[in-house]
Amino acid sequence: MNYRLHYERLIARARSRSLVGYRERHHVLPRCMGGGNELENIVELTGEEHYVAHQLLVKMHPGNGGLAYAAMAMAMQSTGNKSYGWLRRRHAIAAGDRMRGKKKSPEHIANSAAARKGFKHSPEARAKMSLARRGKPLSAAHKASLSANHRRQKSMLGKIHSPETRAKMSAAQKGKQKPAEQREKSIEVLRAYAEAHRGEKRDREAVEKTAAANRGQKRTPETCANISAALRGKPLSAEHRLKISLSLMGNTHKRGTKSSVETRAKISAGLLGNINTRGKTFSSLGAQ
Repeated sequence: MNYRLHYERLIARARSRSLVGYRERHHVLPRCMGGGNELENIVELTGEEHYVAHQLLVKMHPGNGGLAYAAMAMAMQSTGNKSYGWLRRRHAIAAGDRMRGKKKSPEHIANSAAARKGFKHSPEARAKMSLARRGKPLSAAHKASLSANHRRQKSMLGKIHSPETRAKMSAAQKGKQKPAEQREKSIEVLRAYAEAHRGEKRDREAVEKTAAANRGQKRTPETCANISAALRGKPLSAEHRLKISLSLMGNTHKRGTKSSVETRAKISAGLLGNINTRGKTFSSLGAQ
C-alpha cells in the first residue's frame, strides 16, 4: 500500500475545506521531524482522521521513535479511529460542561493576568487566529455576550494614551476604508445616541472636562481639508442656522475682542463663495 499517497490525499482534503464543530490540529510535518507551528504546516482534522494520519506516519517512517510514541498514546485511548474520535468528542463536551458557568476567583484572574503581562502573539499566530475566524458570522447570543463583557470592562476607563501611542493608532488607521455596511451601522448608532440625549444639557463639570481635553489640540491641514471638502456645497437649513444663532446668544467669551487684520482676511476669504452667505451682508447675517 502506498501510505504516502494516502497521507497526502488526507492533507489535501483537509486544506480544501473548513470544519465546523470538534476538530484537532495536526502538524503536516511532525515536530519530531523538524516541523514547526507555521500556518502552512497546520491542518484541522476530525478525531478519526487525526488517528489515521498518525498511523500512516508510522507506516511511512517506521524507524522514528517519536512518531511511534505519539501513535501509541492515541491508541491507548481507544481500539480504533472511530472509537478514538468518539472518545475525544465526548471528552471535549464533558470538559465544556464542567467549566461552563464557573467564575474564576480574583486570585486566579490576577495570576493569569500577571502570567500574560507583556505577552504578544507572533505574526504567525495572529495570521492563524485571523484565518480561523474569517467568514464565521457571530450569533446574536455571542455578540450580546461580547457587548456585555465590554461594558463591564473598566481597565481602559479614564486612561489617557501617550502621544506615541496616539501616533501609532493614527498611523494604523490612516488610509483604511470601512465597508459601507459598517459605516451605516456607525451612523445609525450615533443617530440613536443623539436622539436619546436630545435636549439634555451637560453639567458645567462635563463641559470643562471636554474643553480641557481639546484645549491646545490643532487639526492637521489634511484633516481640515477633509472637513472642508465634506461640507463644501452643503447649504445649512433654516433650522440649523437658527440653532447656531441661539447657541451664540449670550456667549460673552469673544465680546470686546478685535480680530487682527490677518484673521479678518482669513474670515473674508473663507466666506467667499459660501452659498450660505451668498447675497447677504454682514449686518443681515448678524440679525439672524
